[in-house]
Amino acid sequence: MKKINEAFDLFEQGEFEKAEAIYLACLEDLADGTSDAYKAILYGLGYVKSHQGEMEKAKQYFNEVREIAAAEADKKEEAMALHQMGMVERMAGEYEKALRLFTAEAEIWKRHFPDFHIGFSANCYERGYIALKQKQHEEASRLLQTSLEYAKAANDPVAEGCAYRGLGEIELVKRRIDQAKVYFQQARSSFEEAGDALGVAEIQEFLKHI
Repeated sequence: MKKINEAFDLFEQGEFEKAEAIYLACLEDLADGTSDAYKAILYGLGYVKSHQGEMEKAKQYFNEVREIAAAEADKKEEAMALHQMGMVERMAGEYEKALRLFTAEAEIWKRHFPDFHIGFSANCYERGYIALKQKQHEEASRLLQTSLEYAKAANDPVAEGCAYRGLGEIELVKRRIDQAKVYFQQARSSFEEAGDALGVAEIQEFLKHI
């Protein structure tokens, strides 16, 4: 797992090709195609490919995780893989495809893990962000407020920061600058609490331009 963690660190630093090379080398060394390490590598390769703009390849990696989870009747893993597949579709601008995947994910949380607050938070965030992109501002606001509530219930400052950031973006679109600043400042505080330097930097960019 040390090499896998090293690859993830490189991914977070934007060193996508180096991260991919390590992930692929780790994949060759694994005999078990269903282990946690194997699935971690598939997730890592999916992240790399999505950030390189190779969406079809990213979907293949995440879908392989979903297939393994389905075969093992691991509903939590299946929902997490569906979430990643939805994120890839959202990044590609395929909003209706993304929403179908997020709806399938949400059904698993509701049916099998009704107290998994962080899962609900991430799901509502993604659906809210899509609503924002589709100019459905009231629906976006409702979903992002729900995401924030779940993030607080989970006591997860990164999820809180994401929800606050999304709410700030809605206020920017509505040209309510003062309220946007409040949300962005709350997002910055949450990301600082989490030690998420990239999250803080992103918020600083928003605040710089309003």
